[in-house]
Parts: sequence; structure tokens; C-alpha cells
Amino acid sequence: MIFQPLLPLLFLLQSSPSFATFTFEQLLVEDLSTYNKFDPPVEKGSSESLSIAVFLHIESMREISSETTLDFYLIQYWRDSKLRPNTSRPLKITGGELPESIWYPDTYFSLVRSQIYAQQEQYIILDRNGQVEYNRKVRLTTPCSPDVMLFPFDVVTCTLTLSSFGYSNEEVHYSWHDDGVFIDETNNNVDHLGFYWQGNKLLSYNHTYGNSDYSTLHTVVLLQRKYSAYLMQVRRH
Repeated sequence: MIFQPLLPLLFLLQSSPSFATFTFEQLLVEDLSTYNKFDPPVEKGSSESLSIAVFLHIESMREISSETTLDFYLIQYWRDSKLRPNTSRPLKITGGELPESIWYPDTYFSLVRSQIYAQQEQYIILDRNGQVEYNRKVRLTTPCSPDVMLFPFDVVTCTLTLSSFGYSNEEVHYSWHDDGVFIDETNNNVDHLGFYWQGNKLLSYNHTYGNSDYSTLHTVVLLQRKYSAYLMQVRRH
């Protein structure tokens, strides 16, 4: 496969504040012509799909009702054996100028009303063994389900479901990384919105669409409503 010439990229060494200039070719051990950015980077001769581990770092939530808007970091881990920086330490590439000619997961969130991927708030880390960490900030609006029968003593559940848009589970397999979902209790505003963070549930399964199955991750965020404010209003009346 033939690639157009690439402009030099700026890579930030994770261990040093100084900058160094690298070309895309310097990231590859094998010939650039053998690299295909449209194919998941599975090992040669392997019949297994590419494994992608996912972690969600939830920074904030807004206006919790029948839906909520989340700001969070989507962190994905995988291995690309052809991407091995010729440096002694991992390389961290930040900002909007990430390499365009390497493979990235086409992860998307289903059943959301809107989603925005930040262009500047993102980075990718590559190490000599081909391990990749891709971190990108996302804002999306996703459905929530209050329990009207128990209001105001209900637990509101908000869901997030992600999978690959174009790669079946024979090509790409998703799994949760560590605890899967983390909410930043220091910066999030769930408390100010009148809720307590009650944790989350994690699921992984295959979803059939058309003639193919797709590896899917699903999480349910649990939010206990603060009922004290509603009781105070009842007393006043």
C-alpha cells in the first residue's frame, strides 16, 4: 500500500520536557509499504481478533433527568507490533496533530443523542513493544431512566454502550480495562445536581447487526436521588 509523504510530526518524550522531531517511518520496524491503516493490527498468522481494553474516566455530568450530558475521557489500549519507536522510552504524542496513517479503533457510542470528540484534548502513547494507549476527551448526551413510581426515593440509571462501527468481533474484541469506569469525585458535580454516585455495572457481550456480530461494552451508571430537598418542600406546604 502506498502512502503520501507525511510531514514531520512533533513527539513529546514522556520523560523529558524537550521536543524531538520524528517521521512516521521512524515509528515502524517493518517496511512502511506493508502497513495498512484500514486493517486492525493483528499478529501475522493469528486467527484471533485484536483485543482493545477500554477505560472511561467520567469528569462531570449535567442536568440529570431523562438524559444527561457527560464529559469523560475515553482511554483505549491495544498492541500494534509494527509501531515500535526507536527510542529507549515511550513516546507521547499530544494535541490535534496525531499520526493520520496508523490504525485507530473506530469506537462509537450507540443510542446517544449527540457526541463530540475533542480535537486538542487527546494524546497517544507508544512504547517499544508496540503497546498503544489512546486517550481522547468526549462529550455526549445519553439516555437516563428515573423510576417515577419511587420518586423522589428512586435511583436514576444512565447507560453507555460502545462498540466498533465497522469491525466485527472476528476482527476486534473489546473488554473493560481494570475497573472499567471511574468517576472523578473531586471535580464532578453530581452532588450539586441533587444525586449521590452509587457506582456502576459493567457488561460485555456480542451484538448482532445484519450478518455479523459486534463486540460490545455496556455500563449502567447508578445515581441515588437526594430526597431531603423534596421532603423539605412537602413540609413547607
